[in-house]
Order: sequence, then C-alpha cells, then structure tokens
Amino acid sequence: MTGKSLSELPIDASNFPFAVNDQVQHLKSGGLYTIVAFARLEADLTICCVYQHQETGLVWVRGIDEMFDGRFARVAR
Repeated sequence: MTGKSLSELPIDASNFPFAVNDQVQHLKSGGLYTIVAFARLEADLTICCVYQHQETGLVWVRGIDEMFDGRFARVAR
C-alpha cells in the first residue's frame, strides 16, 4: 500500500471502454454525448463518468457500472 487513501489515488481509465473526448450515443434516446472526465463521487468514492450532451451542453454524471453496461456506444469518428 502506498500510504494514500483511495480518494487520493488517480483513476486508471486505461482499460475503460470509453476515453475522455470520445463521442458516445445513448442507445435508448439516441442522444450524442462527449466524455468529459472520469471522477470519484465524494460520498462513497464510486468512479463516475462525466459527459456532456453535444446539442444542449448539459453535463451529466453516471457511475461507470451504468455507463459501461451497454446503454452507450462509441460513435465512429
């Protein structure tokens, strides 16, 4: 152990199916989003995905379990 708490350790997103700046589509609504960042939820340190709707600019946060469960697909560039 490094002596650091989990909240101080960086998020290793190298094995995530999406990366920052990827464009993704919500399969149910068809909405297009850009992945902005990966972050920790302060309350319980859950790793989350921060993403922004490409048309409205609204920013959303979703736990990675939901983000990577098939609700979203990467859009080919």
